[in-house]
Amino acid sequence: MSISLRFIVAGLILFLVSRYATCQAMMRIPLKTKTLWNKDDVSLTNDNDNTYFGQIMVGTPGQPFNVLFDTGSFDLWVPSSIWPKQGSRRYRSSASKTFKRDGTKKEIRYGSGSLKGFMSNDAVEIGGLRIKQQAFIEATEAPGRRIYERPWDGIFGLSGLSKSTITGARPIWRTMMDEGVVTKKVFSIWLRRYSDSGENGGEIVFGGIDQEHFTMQSSCGLGEYIHSWSTADCSNYDKLSEVISFTIAAKTFTLTPRDYIERKNGKCKSVFADATTDLWQLGTPFIRAFHTVWDYQTPGIVKVGFAKSK
Repeated sequence: MSISLRFIVAGLILFLVSRYATCQAMMRIPLKTKTLWNKDDVSLTNDNDNTYFGQIMVGTPGQPFNVLFDTGSFDLWVPSSIWPKQGSRRYRSSASKTFKRDGTKKEIRYGSGSLKGFMSNDAVEIGGLRIKQQAFIEATEAPGRRIYERPWDGIFGLSGLSKSTITGARPIWRTMMDEGVVTKKVFSIWLRRYSDSGENGGEIVFGGIDQEHFTMQSSCGLGEYIHSWSTADCSNYDKLSEVISFTIAAKTFTLTPRDYIERKNGKCKSVFADATTDLWQLGTPFIRAFHTVWDYQTPGIVKVGFAKSK
């Protein structure tokens, strides 16, 4: 899984559903530790524009884990006490006063590999937001080993569905909404480039949006993930001027070469790749360019809004 935060856009059926207004009473998860007004923050780190991850606490007392925040999946998982990767943090249920046993075996398949483990329940804290009981997977192994190569410990699925189609558990964002942990059923993502800010990766706001991070009201549509593989010489990178525009419900969203070409170690890499389905996929490069909002306030309807990041 080379992209951390992702959202699938169904190309031909994507449509504009509303203009996005300012939300108040928000809870925010910054993508690097800092204090913002009177809100609770948690660090989220930029791994050289590859993935964005931050720290959560599981159990009582809390056990820290760096997790990848992923809008394209349902479930939360962290390494169990028998996780084989050397140097990894491991969840120890025996050390938590709020642990509740389940034990049901589960397997998740990602684009970058699969994961096996078993279900458990415990308290989860994200910054100052505390969920008293959340179902999650204690991971025991990752066949194929690609997940072992990642700089984070686990994955925090951000799906807002009522239950995971894989484990049957209620996703953690749905738990936050159902139990009133957030006032507004909205979360927003603002990402920063590594070249601009290093590991200071940006911000996730649970419960609203931050007007400091965009330059206009968001246009909303339906909403996941883009891989980038091919590379080329970078000698003319600074001379590139072509822009690429996406028109969504009569609204134009434009990417510059800085948005759609990644330059690393003297090589340039396009963020575009062939698709195997008829879905258009807009991933992390698009979210870096456009502040993105997920709105669950209308029952049965999910709105996704975009506004130019700043």
